[in-house]
Amino acid sequence: MKKLHSVCQCILGAGLLMMNFQVVAQHSVDLEKVKDFKIKKKIEVSGGISANTIASLGQQIDGRDPFTYYILGNLNIKLGGLVTLPFSFNLTNIGHGFNYPTPAQRLSISPKYKWITAHVGDISMNFSPYTLNGYQVRGVGVDLDPKGKFTFSGIYGRLQKAVEYDSVNQVVPAAYSRYGYGAKIQFRQKKYTLGLIAFTAKDRVNSLVNKPDSIGIFPQQNLVLSGTVAYFQNKNIELSLEYAANSLTRDRRDTTSTTTSSNIFKGLMDAGNATSFYNAFKSNLKYKFGNSMLGVGYERIDPGYQTLGSYYFNNDLENITFDISQPFLKGKATVTANLGFQKDNLDGKKANSTKRAVSSFNLNYTPSAKLYINGSYSNFSTYMRVNPLFQVINQTQFQDPNLQDFSQVSQNANVNLNYTLKKSSKAMQSVNVNLGFLDASDRQGGVVKFGNGSQFYNVSTSYTLSLVPQAASITTAFNFSYNTIGKNNYATMGPTLSVNSKLFKTITCRLVTSYNKTSNDGAKENSVFNTRLGFNYAYGKKHTLALDFMNQLRDVRDRGKTNDLVATFGYNYTF
Repeated sequence: MKKLHSVCQCILGAGLLMMNFQVVAQHSVDLEKVKDFKIKKKIEVSGGISANTIASLGQQIDGRDPFTYYILGNLNIKLGGLVTLPFSFNLTNIGHGFNYPTPAQRLSISPKYKWITAHVGDISMNFSPYTLNGYQVRGVGVDLDPKGKFTFSGIYGRLQKAVEYDSVNQVVPAAYSRYGYGAKIQFRQKKYTLGLIAFTAKDRVNSLVNKPDSIGIFPQQNLVLSGTVAYFQNKNIELSLEYAANSLTRDRRDTTSTTTSSNIFKGLMDAGNATSFYNAFKSNLKYKFGNSMLGVGYERIDPGYQTLGSYYFNNDLENITFDISQPFLKGKATVTANLGFQKDNLDGKKANSTKRAVSSFNLNYTPSAKLYINGSYSNFSTYMRVNPLFQVINQTQFQDPNLQDFSQVSQNANVNLNYTLKKSSKAMQSVNVNLGFLDASDRQGGVVKFGNGSQFYNVSTSYTLSLVPQAASITTAFNFSYNTIGKNNYATMGPTLSVNSKLFKTITCRLVTSYNKTSNDGAKENSVFNTRLGFNYAYGKKHTLALDFMNQLRDVRDRGKTNDLVATFGYNYTF
């Protein structure tokens, strides 16, 4: 593992070395600008702060805190147009009383000097989906983007803090203290770009007093190397490739026999039984001719692939995708189609194998300035073959093999139509109609059994009147939905009224009220009456006050009536 860390450090050092040549080449110009800055002493300050409070009352609090607040702020300081110092922070009382691996309170600063940007505090960077992908780090980072052929990014800090196991707290799991660092170097040319990424993270074994082995939490270690290639040809052809090699140690304390898995790390390190090696590969090719586009993509991620630089990650999959976009009718209409195939169980070790097929079509049509039509259709199907342990032992010549095959099919279609009835300098009237359909079913042996299918139908219509001089609008709508879930049939319908108006040139008022009732096979299940009232007050160009109320009356069969009230107050200041 030390050899691998040396590789990562070499990438970091090489990037800094290449950036050094750029600094020497432009140093004299910078001194002249610094001299001018001392004479002009020009300082520009901008930013803002917003504070919001939410009070929840009534009988439907549902575990929410009765009072919460959010405070967000940013401050940008420019010194002579040469140095930029941006600050930002985020404060909230959500989750108070709990110790989280990633703190909710955040404070960061990102000073910028020409093509050099530093990041200090609670920061995040995005190298690639297989390495470091937006994970919040408390530490330091840097982005170097000079006029030359090279760019460099680096980061170091704490990915999560230590959290001791607490049997009472089932919300926040135990966590080891984790630190990591990474670097990304890119070499840019007119027609192509080459990149190299290295990222490593390590849990500190002694950061917890009580080891949470019994709940499956162990100190981990991760190292990922990735290479990227992007190729461009006359803006008509775009090709992108990425290959990532991953080394993941599930338990740093386990140094027993070596693993049999391998990738480019094999031979660079002595791995214990808890260390595994994985690969990921992704490619995309797009070809544009005129206003049309054709694309094809391929992605393969080994089973078990995981990077500690991402919050969520999917593995054990192989994807093949096709894309096409074609305009017609002199540009008034555009058709976009996507087709994809996905499968898992790449190593054949799972009891179940799944294959998926996805297709989608989208049509945009504007026959006139008054009419706009959009239609879409998607089809998602999943095929699963179950391989139970005793299938071969208990199989007879009379057994139907299709009994072990399952498939799930879902279809979704939607049509949206918007027509402008009247448009003038004083008023505008428009009508909108939306139709939606969703069908989902589970099939075994090619047959949909009773209760294993569901359909959803939705129809919504709305009329909007906008009064331009008064800065007011009125919208009336009616929505109806009907869905079958298993053996039950549900219908929900109800009207909605929305009014927006400006008062005294500084106050904006909005009122939204709606009522809907749900029935099951003709019997009433519940009814909901919502009322929302909000005010926005603008004082000058820098201050804004917002006050919103939401009241919900709910009547549920066999549960009675409940009332829920939520009040929100906010203040925003910009300068």
